[in-house]
Amino acid sequence: MTSTAEYHLQEAEAEAAALLRANTHLQREVDKRQRIEHMLVRRNRQMLADLRLAAEFQRSLLPELPALPHLDMAVRYRPYAQVSGDVYDFALNREGAVGVLVGDATGHGLTAAFMTMLAQSSLDSIRGDLPTDATLSR
Repeated sequence: MTSTAEYHLQEAEAEAAALLRANTHLQREVDKRQRIEHMLVRRNRQMLADLRLAAEFQRSLLPELPALPHLDMAVRYRPYAQVSGDVYDFALNREGAVGVLVGDATGHGLTAAFMTMLAQSSLDSIRGDLPTDATLSR
């Protein structure tokens, strides 16, 4: 028969082994969460870089102000988000009149930006054939 001291020693060893297993399990969980966190940080950095590139691209599509002798114009472009559905454009029609496009797609971000870029692209395809209001009203 084992003595009380040996019994307590075996009990303490069993508890120490259980704590070691629990500690090992917790360390694996911490390591897993740290790997996920590092992955999320990398993906977030990449998404932010992509958004910056999209914003630069969107701004590069905005036109210069046309030089008109009878009109002074200025533009201040400050989208709500880094990229947005805000757009403006100017078009000279076939009669030489200036058309102004101001657009704002519902929402913010890439989806709204793509929608207004599509609209602007469509305008570009018909820009030279735009009639004046007088022609439209006939």
